[in-house]
Amino acid sequence: MESIAAPPDTTTFIPLAEHQSRTPSSFHSGPPILYSHHQNCKLVLLEREALAVPALGALREASTANGTTEEEGDKEIVIPGVNVWVTSEKFLLHNPTTNTGLSIPYPSISLHAIQRLQLPSSEDQVQGLYMQIANPTTSSYTSADDEEDALTVTVVPETPTQESSSPAEEGDEKPETPTQTLYAAVSACSNLHPDPVEPGDEDEDDYEGEEGAFQSGSITECFEKIMAIMFRLRYFY
Repeated sequence: MESIAAPPDTTTFIPLAEHQSRTPSSFHSGPPILYSHHQNCKLVLLEREALAVPALGALREASTANGTTEEEGDKEIVIPGVNVWVTSEKFLLHNPTTNTGLSIPYPSISLHAIQRLQLPSSEDQVQGLYMQIANPTTSSYTSADDEEDALTVTVVPETPTQESSSPAEEGDEKPETPTQTLYAAVSACSNLHPDPVEPGDEDEDDYEGEEGAFQSGSITECFEKIMAIMFRLRYFY
């Protein structure tokens, strides 16, 4: 998790639709791909987490953080007006009011899911993207699976006002909500950054050195022999 002092330069991003419309010269290089962009989102998180992580707390207006007691630290707060960019490189947040933001690598996001919640000081139920993020002050990316060491942040995208229109006909699919769009984008980009394979996690390690075990080379040879036998059987019968 890194602090950023200015909004990202969107001219350096390639929109997903444009990327999909052409064959890239390389799948491992080139400008970041913009999967989704959401303006005027709300961040819902615990007060104590905003105070404990300076990069996260900087998104708040200073006036809203003054006079907070230790008991109040367990309450939920809302940071409004945050813009979100989901790119193939990183998950980006920026608050134009405070001119501060965050750059979050995908390996540090250990969990994300669609959540229904009630905003503090409101009776309305909203939909948001719940995320568990590795706490940069206490843990590395790989230890984000430990819920106690992770920050919990919910991003609530702005829902466009529904204009009056003719009733939807039976069988029409409901349009995707902004939260569903955000979830799909984060899922796609997270898949581009899989967790590194730890030593001992590979199945091949379980058989290394054992007599008669298949290694990568012998598996290939065995497959070729099986295909040759199947071809002969097909030819003669």
